[in-house]
Amino acid sequence: MAEQAIPDVVWHKAQIDAYTAIKPIYDKYAAALERVFTVAKSVSIPECIVQVRAKAMPSFAEKCLRKYEKHKDPVNELNDLCGARVIVHTLEQVKAVRAFVRCNFLIREEDEKGLILGEDKFGYRDLHFLILLDPARAAAIGFTADEIKVIGSRVAELQVRTVVQHAWADILHDRMYKTKLVYPPTFKRKGSLLAAIMEDGDRQFDSLAGDIDGMQTNFTVYASCQEVDKEIKILEVIYENANQDKKSSAALNLAKAALNLAKAALNLAKLYSAKDRYEDVCTTLKPHQNIEGSLRFEILLELGYALCKQHAAQPASPDYQAGQDALLEVIDECRCEVYDSIPNLRKRQSMLARALTRLGWSYQNCPNNAAKARSCYCQALCVEPGNPYYLAEVLAYEIFCSGKADMISTMEATIREAIATCRQHAANGVELPYAYFTAGRLQLLLGCDKEGPEREKVALDHDKAAVVDYAHGLRLLKTGDICVPSDLLEQEKAWIHRVAHSNTPTHGKKWVLDLIDLYARNGTAAKKTAGETKLAAPVMIVAGSAGIGITSTDIERLTAILADAVAGCRGCILSGGTSVGVPGAISQAVMEASSKGQVPELVSYLPRSLPTDLEADKRYRMVICGENDFSPAQPLQYWRDILANGVAAKEVVVFGYGGGMIAAAEYAIALMLGAEVYLVRGSGRAADGFLQMEALIPNLKGLPNDKKSILFLFRSASPAPATFTSEELDRMARQIHANYVEKNAKKIPESLRHWDRLDDNYRQANIGQAQEMAEILHRHNFAVVPQSSPGVALTTDDMKQKDLKEFVEKMAELEHGRWNVDRLKKGWRHGERDNEHKVHDCLVPWDVLPDQIREYDREAIRNYPGILANVGMKIVKLGD
Repeated sequence: MAEQAIPDVVWHKAQIDAYTAIKPIYDKYAAALERVFTVAKSVSIPECIVQVRAKAMPSFAEKCLRKYEKHKDPVNELNDLCGARVIVHTLEQVKAVRAFVRCNFLIREEDEKGLILGEDKFGYRDLHFLILLDPARAAAIGFTADEIKVIGSRVAELQVRTVVQHAWADILHDRMYKTKLVYPPTFKRKGSLLAAIMEDGDRQFDSLAGDIDGMQTNFTVYASCQEVDKEIKILEVIYENANQDKKSSAALNLAKAALNLAKAALNLAKLYSAKDRYEDVCTTLKPHQNIEGSLRFEILLELGYALCKQHAAQPASPDYQAGQDALLEVIDECRCEVYDSIPNLRKRQSMLARALTRLGWSYQNCPNNAAKARSCYCQALCVEPGNPYYLAEVLAYEIFCSGKADMISTMEATIREAIATCRQHAANGVELPYAYFTAGRLQLLLGCDKEGPEREKVALDHDKAAVVDYAHGLRLLKTGDICVPSDLLEQEKAWIHRVAHSNTPTHGKKWVLDLIDLYARNGTAAKKTAGETKLAAPVMIVAGSAGIGITSTDIERLTAILADAVAGCRGCILSGGTSVGVPGAISQAVMEASSKGQVPELVSYLPRSLPTDLEADKRYRMVICGENDFSPAQPLQYWRDILANGVAAKEVVVFGYGGGMIAAAEYAIALMLGAEVYLVRGSGRAADGFLQMEALIPNLKGLPNDKKSILFLFRSASPAPATFTSEELDRMARQIHANYVEKNAKKIPESLRHWDRLDDNYRQANIGQAQEMAEILHRHNFAVVPQSSPGVALTTDDMKQKDLKEFVEKMAELEHGRWNVDRLKKGWRHGERDNEHKVHDCLVPWDVLPDQIREYDREAIRNYPGILANVGMKIVKLGD
């Protein structure tokens, strides 16, 4: 290897003198470059770090010698005499800085270091530029005329990196690669491993930051109405103080005060918009619509939409047109690639998509502007191609404008993926209720271009799924906790009508419209009005598997359980009306129980024609509705009749065992209306699917697959006349509590407090136990009678004798079933014990309950004689 030439001292001294002469120019270059980038980053990424320096003399002197072979005239050939570094948080921000640099500087060289690494290599990944001032843009971004003249065509080196990349470069890169030391392989392996972890960390930070920023931008989508109202009050105070601050600011601070006031106005206006207070939005934002900088376009986005909303009834009015013009201006700005500051690319893309959809809505609200609306929605989808909400709008307009749905089959994979995205949003608790409504929209579209038997089968499945999705969305609306536009349901109906204008008349569109109508009627003055079908209260719905997913053994066991459960019940039971599966089991159960006394009436809502393999069960009173095969038409109709008969939805109990799409629709509609829905845990299919949401839906209960629990559920839905007075129940409950305190002195302190200070949750549990004593005893041939009545009274000691042990065990099992249902009705659910959130690990069948826990129920039965004696009652064995 040839020996490297070393320059002489005279050459080196000449280079140092030459650089000394021009270094003030590079100092000025560095100061100007730092100022320009500091201002440029202040709007979108104020947290980023800008580092700029002119090369120090010692560093230049050393580099002259070390790079002599490559640079014989370093003062004129070196490109890093002015060096800048911009350190940002995310990869998205790296792209934004690159966009700013490309727009405003001449680029001699651009080098993305990560691109030269092999697919299996990790390491240095900065973005490097060699830049020069662009005479056409330098003044616009803040360089003075003097600076432009002095700097001229001199080159500066610019590095753009994330904080993670910066950590790698600062801590390891120079130590490992800018040295002649030979490190052991283990060092290099550690370095590569760290580089791989940090590269993946960069990607994860970028993704998570984007998701979080999206949620913060759309606060009202995730916040409850109460939280929005509270935030409005806070921001009104902030806005008023910012307004006072602007009035009192000196001239030098006036621009900053105006900017702060405009930001406060924008934040407040977004919340006003969520509450449909569009006049307040306009009043708040109009004074700030001409503010300079990118904030202006965020203001115009909200102001333009509010003007259109406020004047929606007069789409030809000047104010409405002004709103559309504001939205068009935002769209033009977002599409402009000339940046005076570092842009927030993600925000610009999101703002462009929102402006396009809002403009699309404004055209949709105008007569004969469907083509313009479609164009806007299509453009929004192009901006965010993975957005399912835009996709649903685009497809509806494509069908509406063409009158055909033949493009749906080619889009099926995309639509299915969009539905999956909506499902994920719903599971994550975001974009609600829109995630459910949009999933429902897309389900209505799938299969609507099919014809003949294939269309009938495929389309009906999607139509049923659409009803379930819409019911979930409406259920969330019913809580009143979500901030949505007041015309949201009108928008949904308008979307359905647009699609319905096509030549694809699927049943699902009508069912969803009927569902929305049912939602609107629930709780209105329609009660107390005679319905087409008379239904005697109390009403109970029994739903579930009608063949698929349930075995003959399951049916046999369920029939026996239900026969015991329905005995003595009043009112009516609505079920499927066939002799198979769950409908057949409840029918057989009612017939068997009828020989023992009172039973509820069986009522079935059936389609005009049944599938060829099914027959109607004549033991039901039949109501015909709907066309071919079972569908959501039946539950929609029976709920109309329930409400028309003056029965409140919250008074209806639904018992569900497994089930497919029809049962899923029954569960979803009942939950939407506010009925109590008890689904047997472990019964499969739709029931198990719904129970995954048990913690989120207060009126959804996971019922243990247990004979006694099911019995007490039916008893609670059709309670018998009270055996004890309220005063007697209070005395009995106090005694139950006293017995518990005596037996469990070392248990949870809050459950051992004096009755007067006992939490109402524990009080009600004791009262519930007292209420059902007579029923539990009666089911095992014992009676509760006054002390003066004939017959030998059973004592507590008697209950401990061997000859009554079997009775005590059976009654304890009943007591546990009663306790299960009582806990579920009071909002508890099964899981790891957590009293604060009402989760209990003992909400299980008797068969799997630990014996030490069963002993509590046995002890409760043994205490019956003493508790009843406290209110002048005794237990006698019937037949003695």
